[in-house]
Amino acid sequence: MGELALVVTTLIWGTTFILVKDSLAEIAPVRFLVLRFALSSLVLFVCAWLTRARIDRAVWRGGLLAAVPFAAVFLFQTFGLLWASPATSAFITSISVVLVPVFSVLFLGRRFGAWTWIGVLAAFVGLGALSVRGDWSMGPGELLTMGTAVGGAIHVLVLERVSPGRSAAALTAIMLLGGTVICLLFLPLDRFVLGRTEGLFDPLPLRLWGVVVFMALVGTAVTFFLQTWAQARMSATRVGVLITLEPVFALLFSVAMGREAFTLRACVGMVLILAGMLTVETLGRRSEKPALVSN
Repeated sequence: MGELALVVTTLIWGTTFILVKDSLAEIAPVRFLVLRFALSSLVLFVCAWLTRARIDRAVWRGGLLAAVPFAAVFLFQTFGLLWASPATSAFITSISVVLVPVFSVLFLGRRFGAWTWIGVLAAFVGLGALSVRGDWSMGPGELLTMGTAVGGAIHVLVLERVSPGRSAAALTAIMLLGGTVICLLFLPLDRFVLGRTEGLFDPLPLRLWGVVVFMALVGTAVTFFLQTWAQARMSATRVGVLITLEPVFALLFSVAMGREAFTLRACVGMVLILAGMLTVETLGRRSEKPALVSN
């Protein structure tokens, strides 16, 4: 069930990419993040209250700890895109697929068999085939986007540690609340970096409010609830590989919308991603060894 939850999560993320990209032409990015995270956090707190979820000190500590890399992922990615192309950004972000097992080995003492590493590398190469275009160069946008990859890997590992035995709704609500506060601290960047003069509570067109509400409820509350729930039942490496389905769904949706052409290179990339995912989920699971440190 954890695998299915993550597939649904990546499907939602992949199919909302165009919606978010188009909307950011009308609303400043950090403002959008604040509104999105605040509303989704409120909804999940209500869900946690209705289900009488336990919200103790450990849940608060775990949720706020996860909020730091969570907010970093969105902030680094948003401002990295000012200078890096979306394709390059997507590829650099995908480095988290490799960083998750590397960090697991370095910081958690976990060991993986050869099949897991083969699957991870296959997924990574597949992401490169989907994403990389033109000449490669490393500028400020690319360097900022590296923060997204590092933050994404840390976020997956933190959720693996703090989610077991805790309410997914409560933990995610606190994580999103922490993300809201962190993004609020960076709200002046909309003005001083992007030159956007709109205030947090300035009026928005009804259509744009629809996008904010949809992304808060479906693209954030539902998806991060599912990820948190799944990570209580799966290893971080398996989660990292399954999340590589996001650009696959994004490409398929973009092709269906007429925004992009389906090429042989894209086909090869998707096949490698799926092969890597299946390798980790089958042969890799059998060879995975327990961590040398306790949870």
